[in-house]
Amino acid sequence: MRISDKTVAEIYDRDILEIAQYYAPGGMRKAGNTYEGLSPLTTEKTPSFKYSPQKAIWKCFSTGIGGKSSADLIMACEGILYREALLKAAEIFRIPVEYEATGENDLLIDEIHALLERAAKFYQARLARSVEAQAFIKGRGYEWDGETCAKY
Repeated sequence: MRISDKTVAEIYDRDILEIAQYYAPGGMRKAGNTYEGLSPLTTEKTPSFKYSPQKAIWKCFSTGIGGKSSADLIMACEGILYREALLKAAEIFRIPVEYEATGENDLLIDEIHALLERAAKFYQARLARSVEAQAFIKGRGYEWDGETCAKY
């Protein structure tokens, strides 16, 4: 299932300033025709993060990273992919997320996910029983417990 075009349009129709306010430490302040604030991408003492409502763009002058959408800003701040950024934007904007079926591919994707889940459980069970694998993980400096087993 994919996020509906309607939901994506609603997210893109909203002002990036709300996302910038959410991420910028101390928020954003009006500075002429733009807004500025401390960068959410670096630690700094002087504002280098700018947002222009007229141009609908944002830029961090400390890092050189910029973008044209709230999704771009969220991806830069959170280090996540586009789909997750859209979901985070919907959460911040309080927009209900609607999904669309994409046809045959959804069934195939569901089957692939089920197979991957079965494979993960298979290898977790093998890992739990393998002394060599446990020694390898301990040798890497990790504690051996059920959580480590589930992670690997």
